[in-house]
Amino acid sequence: MIPGTTNEPKRIEAWETLSYLTQGNPLLILISLRQNPVQNKTNLTKRIEKEIDPSTVAEIINEQQKRALIRDRPSPAKNQYETTLFGNLVLEAYSNLLSKVGWKAIKYISKSQTTLTILKYLDSNLSTLSDLTEDGSICASRSTISNHLSNLEELGWVNRKPPYECSSAGSTIIDAYSEYANHIERLTERRPFLRHFDMPDLPLEAIPGTEMTAASVGDSDAPTQAFVDTIEGDFNHIRGATPTINKQYVREFRPLLGSDCRVELIGDRSVLSEANTTYMSAFAKGLVTPTTTLLVSDEPITVGIAIFDHETVWLGAYGKSRRDRAVLTGSNNALFKWASDAYEEICENATPSSKVITKSVADMLKP
Repeated sequence: MIPGTTNEPKRIEAWETLSYLTQGNPLLILISLRQNPVQNKTNLTKRIEKEIDPSTVAEIINEQQKRALIRDRPSPAKNQYETTLFGNLVLEAYSNLLSKVGWKAIKYISKSQTTLTILKYLDSNLSTLSDLTEDGSICASRSTISNHLSNLEELGWVNRKPPYECSSAGSTIIDAYSEYANHIERLTERRPFLRHFDMPDLPLEAIPGTEMTAASVGDSDAPTQAFVDTIEGDFNHIRGATPTINKQYVREFRPLLGSDCRVELIGDRSVLSEANTTYMSAFAKGLVTPTTTLLVSDEPITVGIAIFDHETVWLGAYGKSRRDRAVLTGSNNALFKWASDAYEEICENATPSSKVITKSVADMLKP
């Protein structure tokens, strides 16, 4: 949990997100951008089957950018948009809920949070109307609660004996919504990372149990320090891919060169250039150390991935200047599998650095 917060605001945000997407147009635009990332406002309007006024499209795009569901696509062209990883995962959580309860149920529970509060209360307690009215967690009048109960009974989500109780169908709604709300809570806590991480296929099941560290105005180096703290552990094998290199990274990796720890590092051409010019001695040492493998990716690397033994995964999200924005660490199986597959894919487009070293480094390697 983020310091200074409670569960209740996050639960409200989960319901508010559900209500926002269920309006229709926001969901259609998010799905459209997920399927076809490169779209401008005109193409978006044409792609969506139902007609939406262009001004409405513009309003929805602005709102979804504020929510970090979409972002401007890094491109010379203006007004092109794509979903963020955060947007993709919110959409996945919503889709999971939809598959379990159906559109009719989602539309109903998205109209009023009181519906969920009553249903959840009845899922744990046999209650009369008076019990529900007197309970402090339900902020509604007796007549409003009575109307909700009548509607829930008509839907088959509540049985009235009396007292009232949640039916098996109602329990299914609560269980599915609770799972959705837990996903949204975790995603919201990790939004500073998920809005900037540039690989959109990180799965929802990779998120539970992870920890995030984000840069802030008061501590812009917090993500880098989180990596430093991780690498100080006792590991036998480290595999990593990075779009950047800095003094702290080099300082922490230097003692590993020549140690019993096997290190495999991949950087793109910009990292190789920086290593050649600024960190030449460390780079040269890495080239001649038998336990260290340095590779150069032929394609630009936009994210950081580090895998420590078969235990810990570290992921880095960067800004436009390749400065650390946020990092995510974890060890669940889904995260480990995804990171391993993503790393191997980067490896396939990488070349041993010994084949692309500059003359200055080659001169340092001469006896």
